[in-house]
Amino acid sequence: MSAEELVAAGRTAAEAGRYSEAVARFDEAIALFEDSADSTSRAWIAFALECKMRALRAGGLVEDSIAAYDELMRRFGDDTHDGVSGVITRALDVRGDDCYARREFDAAERYYDQVIERGHDTTNEIVWSSVIGAASGKAKVMSVRRQDDAALAFIDLWLKETVERFPAGPGHFGRLLTARISILVADSRWVELVVVADEVLERFGAADDADVRWAVAQGLIEKATAIERLGRPLDERLAAYEAIVERAEDVLPVIGWKLAVHNRPAAWVAHQKLLRATLLSQLDRSEESAHAYEQLIREFEGSDDAEIQLLIAAARAALESDDE
Repeated sequence: MSAEELVAAGRTAAEAGRYSEAVARFDEAIALFEDSADSTSRAWIAFALECKMRALRAGGLVEDSIAAYDELMRRFGDDTHDGVSGVITRALDVRGDDCYARREFDAAERYYDQVIERGHDTTNEIVWSSVIGAASGKAKVMSVRRQDDAALAFIDLWLKETVERFPAGPGHFGRLLTARISILVADSRWVELVVVADEVLERFGAADDADVRWAVAQGLIEKATAIERLGRPLDERLAAYEAIVERAEDVLPVIGWKLAVHNRPAAWVAHQKLLRATLLSQLDRSEESAHAYEQLIREFEGSDDAEIQLLIAAARAALESDDE
């Protein structure tokens, strides 16, 4: 097999969750060009190392992923060839995200700054995606430091830059939009959040890009929360819920992510789990929805929180309705 075929086979295996197989294919591609010094061969080795790093990371082998990153930087960190330089920029963005997830915010910001410095003049859309990913990450670091206004201004600056640089479509905006929504939620700026969520839906509701669809779904979920917090009329609350139901397939993974990565109060968790079960029911995924309702009841039935008891009652009523 050629290097191109080996890398393609590895990426296919990684997308299917077969990470060991993917890593083996990437190692084969690296070995194929091990003794080659031309720029094309070096670009293939760098790309295979990047893919290997991502596969190891996705498979939960964090230390091995870092080792692959270190090898990539040792061998190609100073390479200025376009194909290799873009790989390094993308890898730095991934390392920034890893540090952010571990709450190593100073280290994350250093990685993000390197990405922005390396790629801010690029005309390559793939590299630009990493640049705005780093800009989004840096804005979230600023928000953690309670520099929310500065973070939002920073996001708006990069949104404007993206529109001017790549006006053809919304594919680059997803992570910036998600970061903006997350910052408004963290700062409890509910009125602004409703406005931003509506703007995101109006501008990007028809987009096919996965990151943008994620941002739209997150905006709908957070808008529903904001409307509740603001005590808006019942018809507004109902409309917000109906908008979520219309995009149930996009909303479900966002809810799963929120439940997995956020340390929130029990009532918030119960509410999100009830919403998830309801959406599964709306999609006629009856076995999954029944399991989700039952899991919610088992997890929280011992709570003496009045709000949680109302949610449990709603879950029981939904189960009984489904059984009829």
